[in-house]
Amino acid sequence: MNNYRIPRSLVHLTHRDMRDDIMNRFEHVLLSEYSVGAHLAGEKLEHEFLKYIGHKYVTGVHSATMGMLIGLRAVGIVQGDEVITVGNSDISTTAAIHNVGAHSILCDIKIDDYTIDPDKVEALITERTTAILPVDMYGHPSDVKALRAIAEKHNLAIVQDAALALGATDHGLPIGSYADVVVFSFAPLKPMGSLGNGGMVATSSTEIHRSIYLLTGYGHAGGFEGMELGHQDHIDEGYNVPIDPFQASLVSTKLPKLSEWTQRRRAIVSMYIDKLEGPGLHVPTFRPTSEPTFRCFTICVQDRGRVLRVLRDNGVEAVLHYVPPVYRQSVYKDTVLANFELPVTDEVTNSLLCLPVSPELSDDQVLQVIQIVNDALAS
Repeated sequence: MNNYRIPRSLVHLTHRDMRDDIMNRFEHVLLSEYSVGAHLAGEKLEHEFLKYIGHKYVTGVHSATMGMLIGLRAVGIVQGDEVITVGNSDISTTAAIHNVGAHSILCDIKIDDYTIDPDKVEALITERTTAILPVDMYGHPSDVKALRAIAEKHNLAIVQDAALALGATDHGLPIGSYADVVVFSFAPLKPMGSLGNGGMVATSSTEIHRSIYLLTGYGHAGGFEGMELGHQDHIDEGYNVPIDPFQASLVSTKLPKLSEWTQRRRAIVSMYIDKLEGPGLHVPTFRPTSEPTFRCFTICVQDRGRVLRVLRDNGVEAVLHYVPPVYRQSVYKDTVLANFELPVTDEVTNSLLCLPVSPELSDDQVLQVIQIVNDALAS
């Protein structure tokens, strides 16, 4: 339990407002026959989710981490391959790559929006490179259209980590449209969060979709003609990771609000951009072709520890997402990841500060955060 008067999430207020609809969905899952309630809850969400993305197929999964692992396998990543990604993401990104037996090759980011720098990707490509895994950090769209040209030139797949970016657009298209596979998260505090884990994997390739669906369900192919009654057949070693029906029902209930909440987050960020000021402040900027969503609003400041303490002491739940960067963490201290030199990534992660953008925040609360930050920077 925290005592923040301006917390990073006020989603419980939304859940209270939507209580009757949410509880009706939960009761349907719990009290209907399994095939009608629990089984169909995931399918219902998959069908509804297609309206919000630029791909033909989706598969609900237990988490975005599993979605990335499955997505990498589905595009053919195998032991010994190299996957180019960033070093300022959550460990789930590198862990997914390593759990399929591949190697993470880290690319530096752009100071503008904290996403992968396409100009630095080609220099990292070797004969073992098979994929690029861009991350839409903090909800900022990576320039995957530029990466697409590189991928086609070198015959690479793109698996996009859009865990934080549902609702964003790029070049007028839903986020993920330029990727072979795009992965979204429904974890709590994401732009469209559940109460537990959940994710969605999308693609327009029939072959890749079949592989994703297969791997999500144990690698079970179902029965085939001539098989003895009650028997089954597994054609791959997959996982048992479909999306939980209660999480699927909650997301399904909230999904129609995605556009409204995305616009509110953008309005909050506009207030931050217009009014934040002070020495040593860096505010992110975005390509005119992209429209971010925001899991938080991430600025960079000097004397970050002091500014964070001032915010916390004044009741604002500012946080540090993915600090230190993953390649500086203990799990990788004796690996090749610790040897990567990523000066922009280090600069950003040594100074970043994440401000709340929960759509339930009032303008007055946002202005209070701005005043606290400006006062801290000026002192």
